[in-house]
Amino acid sequence: MKKFFALVLAAGLVLVALSGAALAETGEDGGGLPALPEYLSVTGTVVAIGADPYIIDIEDEDGNPAKLVISEDTVFPFGDSPDVGDTVTGFYLANAPMILIWPPQYNTAVLAAGVPDATFFRVDRFREREHSDDYLFNTDDTFGFRVGDDTEIVLANGDDFSDGELAGRRMVVVFDVSTRSMPELATANKVIVLYEDAVPLPSAVPEAIADVSLMPILVVGGEVAAPAAFLADDGVTAMVPLRAIAEAMGLEVEWVGATRSVLVGDAVSLRIGVSVYSVGGSEVVVDDAPAPLIRNNFTYVPLRFFGIVLEAVNAIVFDGQIIVS
Repeated sequence: MKKFFALVLAAGLVLVALSGAALAETGEDGGGLPALPEYLSVTGTVVAIGADPYIIDIEDEDGNPAKLVISEDTVFPFGDSPDVGDTVTGFYLANAPMILIWPPQYNTAVLAAGVPDATFFRVDRFREREHSDDYLFNTDDTFGFRVGDDTEIVLANGDDFSDGELAGRRMVVVFDVSTRSMPELATANKVIVLYEDAVPLPSAVPEAIADVSLMPILVVGGEVAAPAAFLADDGVTAMVPLRAIAEAMGLEVEWVGATRSVLVGDAVSLRIGVSVYSVGGSEVVVDDAPAPLIRNNFTYVPLRFFGIVLEAVNAIVFDGQIIVS
C-alpha cells in the first residue's frame, strides 16, 4: 500500500482545514486532542517537472494524477530534485486547506526521492512522553526515536542544529533499524529539523476521539460498503471491520473457526481477544490498543492495525471520515 496515494481524490472530494469535529470534548475547558498525524503523504511516479512555478506532476500505479507544489522551504532529505521516472513521496500538512481543483495540488513540505536501500524515515511532530527515557514520539504514539552518539542533527537548510530542545518540533527522522513493537522504536541516523519553532504537544494522542459510527470508510480513496465502526470501551480507539477494509486493499481474508483466528493475505494472522499479531512468523504486539473482537458476527480490529501490521501509509480519522490508504 505504500505505493498508493495516501489520499486519492475523486472528483469533488476536497480536503479542508481540520475542524472541531475531529476533536474530543474532554472537559470544562473545552480542550481536545488532535486525532491526526501532523503530515499526510502522496506517492507516485514523476511524469513532468515544471520550472516556473516549480511543480512536479506525478501519477500513481493506477494513473491517477496529482501535482506537488515545491517552494523554497520544501526539504529534500535524500538529495536533489528528482528526475522524470523517479518514484517520490510528498508530505503536506494534514490540516492545511486545499483548493477545489483537479488534479489535486499539494503544497509539499518534504519531498522524499532517491531513498537509499534499507533506509527508513518518518515525517511528523515529535514530543516527549512520560516514563519513556530519551525517546521522542510522533503525534499518534506509533513511532519513537532517540538520538545516538552518531546521530546527525541539522536544520532544514543543512546547518547544524543548535537551537535548544528537539521536543515539540516538526522533523524528518531517518533510521535503518527499528523494533517490531508498539510503538516502533529506533535510534536516528539523521534528524532534520523543519522550519518552525517548537510547539508543546499533549502528553497522549488517541487514534480516534469522535463518534465514528456514522462515518464513511474510505480505502485508497474509494468508499467501501462495510459494517459501521464504533469506539472501543476506552472511548478513543476506532474499531473497524477487518474483512471489508482488507479486501478493499486487495487482500484475501479467511476465518478459521477451530482457533477463532483470521488469516489476512499471505503473511498476517490474528486471534480474537489477543493483541498479538503474527506477521511472517514474527509477533507484533500492539499494547496500547484493544484486541480484535467479534461484533454482530463481524471481526473488528483497531484502526491502528492497518497502519502498524498491514503497513498502510495512513489509517486515520479525518474530517468526518475513516481513511485507510
